[in-house]
Amino acid sequence: MKPNVDALPYAGVGPRFASNNGSTNGVAFLNSNTSIGNFGTTGEYTLMFKVRNDIGREVNYPMFVGKRDPASTGVNEGGWGFLMGGNSFQIDWALYNRPSGKINQIDGVWHTMGFTIAPSGSARNLKVFADGALQNTSNIAGRNADNNYPLRIGTDASSNSNILVRDLVILNKALTDAEMGTYMRKEFGIDNPYFANAIGFWPGNEESGEKMFDRSGKGNNFDFSESIQFANFMDISPNISPNISQSAFLAVPNGVDIPVMIYNWMNISVPKTWGLMGKFYNPTINLPKD
Repeated sequence: MKPNVDALPYAGVGPRFASNNGSTNGVAFLNSNTSIGNFGTTGEYTLMFKVRNDIGREVNYPMFVGKRDPASTGVNEGGWGFLMGGNSFQIDWALYNRPSGKINQIDGVWHTMGFTIAPSGSARNLKVFADGALQNTSNIAGRNADNNYPLRIGTDASSNSNILVRDLVILNKALTDAEMGTYMRKEFGIDNPYFANAIGFWPGNEESGEKMFDRSGKGNNFDFSESIQFANFMDISPNISPNISQSAFLAVPNGVDIPVMIYNWMNISVPKTWGLMGKFYNPTINLPKD
């Protein structure tokens, strides 16, 4: 029987982006290509990532994923960003009002966040998602958030934060609401049907080093600051269906194989039309030596 992915822990190592009013400032900058994260005024896109907020209290405003002036703590006309807003989050978009999330994201549990951008008639809709569910829709037609600052993970140096971020991906395609509900839960990878649409894909599974590597094949890597730490985690989250490793799958019997083995023990031939043909494992019999 295949393991229940909702009962499996999301486990691994991830970068911790922590800031404490300037005494530490764990951030990552995409200095290698400052055009990534510019979404212009046309076209469609998807951005999504997984985040665990360990600060344990309400914090207002500091940006934790976005693209704008890193020294700015106010709304920057040429940028966008996910902001902490009380116990949930908001998005700034080129001086636009801040569509907010409707989840509690300071509970120390892994959550998924993201947005899609797609034209709809004369509108260009920014749809904000959290934990696979649509939170808000805003028309950003004509609101250009492009700038030359690098895409950034982590807060301003003067702010307080303590988050883990994993599985950041940007696509050149807007997923549907239903697809966001499906794929936000999963870990992105080469088996995703939209892997070829990836502008960049950063799993964030490094255990050390100075880079957060782009696994889309484009080679646009984030640079970690010196304050970055790497944290081990093993959490069960209702918002994430982690990948099942090959070793985990082989640790349990596969249902299609057990009936075949039983019928073979009973010397009954199994027709292919029954659809039971998995891989038959011949039992090993050790006969005593004379």
